Amino acid sequence: MAKTSFKGMYRKLNPEQKLAVDTIEGPVMVVAGPGTGKTQILTLRISNILEKTDTPPDAILALTFTESAAFAMRKRLVDSIGSPAYRIHIHTFHGFCNNIIERYPESFPRIIGAKSLTDVDHILLLEDIIKSEPLELLRPFGDTFYYLRSILSTISTLKRENISPDEYAKSIAERRAYILHLPDITHVKGAHAGKIKGAYQTELDKLTKSEELLQVYRRYEEELAIKHFYDFEDMILEVVRAMQKNSDFLLRIQEEFLYVLADEHQDANNAQNTLLELLTSYHEEPNLFIVGDEKQAIYRFQGASLENFLYFKKRYPTALLVSLKTNYRSGQAILDAAYSLIEKTASPEIPNQELTAARGGVGQPDVRLLTFSTLAMEQQFVAEEIRQKIDEGVIPHNIAVLYRKNSDAKIIATALERLGVPFVIESAENVLEDAEIRKVTIFMRAVTRFGEEPLLFQLLHCDFLNIAPLDIYKLAKYRLRAGVSLSDTLSSLTHLKKAGVSRPPQLRRLYSLLSSFATLARNKPALEALEHMLDESGYISHVLSLPAAIEKLAKLNGLIDSFKEAIAGHHAYTLSDLVEYISLLERHNISVRKDTEVLSPERVRLMTAHRSKGLEFDLVYVVGLQDGHWSTRGNKSYFYVPFGSKDDSAQGEADDRRLFYVSLTRARSVATLTFSKTKEDGSPALPSQYVEEIHPSLLTVEDTSVFEKSLSPVAHLVPRHPSQHSAKDKLFLNEVFVDQGLSVTALNNYLDCPWKYFYGNLLRIPKAPDKFALFGNAIHRALRELYESIERGATLSCEECIERFVQATEREPFSEQDLVEARKKGTVVLRGYYTQYHQTWGAPSLCEFKINAQYTTGIFKVPVIPLRGILDRVEFGLGSEVVVYDYKTGKPKTRGEIEGTTKTSNGDYKRQLVFYKLLLTLYERGKWVMHEGVLDFVEPDAKNRFHQERFVIGEEDVSELKKIIEHTTNEIFNLDFWDRRCDNKKCDFCALRDMMIEPKKRIKQTKPK
Repeated sequence: MAKTSFKGMYRKLNPEQKLAVDTIEGPVMVVAGPGTGKTQILTLRISNILEKTDTPPDAILALTFTESAAFAMRKRLVDSIGSPAYRIHIHTFHGFCNNIIERYPESFPRIIGAKSLTDVDHILLLEDIIKSEPLELLRPFGDTFYYLRSILSTISTLKRENISPDEYAKSIAERRAYILHLPDITHVKGAHAGKIKGAYQTELDKLTKSEELLQVYRRYEEELAIKHFYDFEDMILEVVRAMQKNSDFLLRIQEEFLYVLADEHQDANNAQNTLLELLTSYHEEPNLFIVGDEKQAIYRFQGASLENFLYFKKRYPTALLVSLKTNYRSGQAILDAAYSLIEKTASPEIPNQELTAARGGVGQPDVRLLTFSTLAMEQQFVAEEIRQKIDEGVIPHNIAVLYRKNSDAKIIATALERLGVPFVIESAENVLEDAEIRKVTIFMRAVTRFGEEPLLFQLLHCDFLNIAPLDIYKLAKYRLRAGVSLSDTLSSLTHLKKAGVSRPPQLRRLYSLLSSFATLARNKPALEALEHMLDESGYISHVLSLPAAIEKLAKLNGLIDSFKEAIAGHHAYTLSDLVEYISLLERHNISVRKDTEVLSPERVRLMTAHRSKGLEFDLVYVVGLQDGHWSTRGNKSYFYVPFGSKDDSAQGEADDRRLFYVSLTRARSVATLTFSKTKEDGSPALPSQYVEEIHPSLLTVEDTSVFEKSLSPVAHLVPRHPSQHSAKDKLFLNEVFVDQGLSVTALNNYLDCPWKYFYGNLLRIPKAPDKFALFGNAIHRALRELYESIERGATLSCEECIERFVQATEREPFSEQDLVEARKKGTVVLRGYYTQYHQTWGAPSLCEFKINAQYTTGIFKVPVIPLRGILDRVEFGLGSEVVVYDYKTGKPKTRGEIEGTTKTSNGDYKRQLVFYKLLLTLYERGKWVMHEGVLDFVEPDAKNRFHQERFVIGEEDVSELKKIIEHTTNEIFNLDFWDRRCDNKKCDFCALRDMMIEPKKRIKQTKPK
């Protein structure tokens, strides 16, 4: 353990932080305002537990809400305690529950083998229910599915709060009875005497609608069970219910974790709170540590509520309550402005603490307010000032522009592009709205409905096909003049020549290509057909040539990932089905989200206020602060929910105020608030009420008239200059490499062909799933569950192991035909494997053991390389000795092929075992010594014999591997491979490189000595 690092950081803590870190026994609740060191005390408390007790790292569980928060926590722990940090269980709530389900599948018969519902599956299921149920209110005549999205949202909310249909029915009945027995329910006198008052009638009408919703909810749950589906919320609910029903199972899980910590607890919903209580219920005063801040509760739409946060204090009345009041981020002016705003939403249960800035003195930060005549003026000012700040030396990624809605990003992005300011949009963008992705969907529609003229015309306008605009005009004109269809014109050189197009053969070839794609789409698996189309049409090489190649590839991968998810639940999907899938997404306004990863310090960061939670920046611009725009006032709730405030408008107002508070407190130096007096449509606008709620003495109001008068009338017409990551952005690629680290697969790919690594591992261009790889995934999963069952003392039978394999194939995006073949083959393979080895099982082992290690190099530019790997099985021997097993599907290889001593081999398999030995050497200072590496060939040879090839890996093997890793890293970091090609003249990856840029002199790759 890096004790010096821990002690050094501990000494810097203030008294309240030390109290939170030192109190490692019993329940503790920490109210941590923005910038008060929340993540630091979480990580140092874990370090302190390991320092002062004999608790093993894997007996500590830390739960949070996002993958990025989990990553940040683990990174801090690595800095503090080194490699043991990788053994601590740090998960999102859903990730933790998924892990429990996978490790104890026998406790979850309903969900194991079931299919996860995609967004489209949700919609299709509810459409069927709405059409078939006898509904009067929720199936309006003019729009049958008008309430569909609200129904889905409310069902999700009920499930997050762990409210079953029966509980919901009881709650509706109780609420109706309560209203009907109110003494003032009716008017006493006047024209409406004896009639129910309007407010009460409105709520009774909502309850009537809710009774129909209950009808849908019951049917929805029944259909999930019948069709063997589960949804996202079921992950947590299934674990909660399993723990509640089975005390032995609950005890088994409780025994695994001695300490439980929960971050951002104000974002918890009732199901998550119940999970925490069950995990720690063995002791009356459990070692449960929660951190949160009710002033930053901004996720009510996900089920979070202040009631859930305050629940902890009521459940554990003797819990230590620690309030962190010293802010290490912002200046006092920002904190005072934020406090003057948020004090209006103070909770009586927890005093609203004013924060004190740890820093002060000269140049005290402040909060600026700027008002503009138009939205265009507002965005132009923000862009120009950001440009000026960068010119003055501010690092771009220390500047953030925050807005209320994802759609706001486009306006500020346009202004920044006109000034050439580099930026990245970190909001979860809908990839279907991207111009390059729209070309893919147009392409898919034109191919699956080949011959439809409007679609074909749309496709011809797509620039990746390189059709001259004048030729498209000539085709349209000729079609009308000659009365010949567009497809007939394209199919005939005679017609093309008569049309007067510049390159008839090119258009004729395009027709042949599209025709072949249409045939492919009908006869090949959907993703295989799509990959072929994108490659052969030149679309991929087109994307790689764009200034924004990295971002566009990320979005394309997001689209392909959503397709894979859809196909995993519908193995018979063709390309036409994927087109219908896209249409359904568009019809119901469902986004395909792809988060943009931020690695480059050279970019200003644009994001929603929600997304900014947990982040901090030197300069923050909060834009678009118009009344109505920064509020949920217009959101209408159609249904009754039995928790939270009954006044939706008041609750929504409090939520928006907290969101504005979060935005303000992201700033380290200056928070700039901007608003325009007119909306996009030219109508007048008022500033947001939350701006008005900040005490005027705490705002620096700046005059913008001088700026507006000085602005050129054509400033908004300046051409845009996108500054994005190209495929040869060296700085960015370096950061991607350091972020990804190096796996043995990536290393082997690079040694085989640097462009195989570049496109496959670094840029990750979309590829159709390989059926052999999918088969391998399912076999690995079945073997993992088999060996885990052996460790639990409940060994799966052969048929149970095969069933686990079948269930695993359901989760993979096999085509229907490949699924049948894979199951047939896997059944035979696993039955033979089980028969061969079942009598030798019994040695203690770890399955799918993940290692993330730091390898220190002698390279100046890359002093540390993250090495990563997953060891299929680690079997324990005498003392610290272990044997590492690596499963291989496919034909067994000879020792010569494994070691790379034959003409057709390259030593990849042997290198893989050496890599694992290196990982174990780096893991916890060599805690385990790899005695042997075993390549376990799961499939038999032609004579039905099974093979396990064993190798003793020596130190000289590891030393040679280190040289290869360092040499490879140096080449990747310097882009030394840019003009290199591999020896394979038919290499698809080298061909792709040749299409990206005009090829230079070919240089054969030489492997490092």
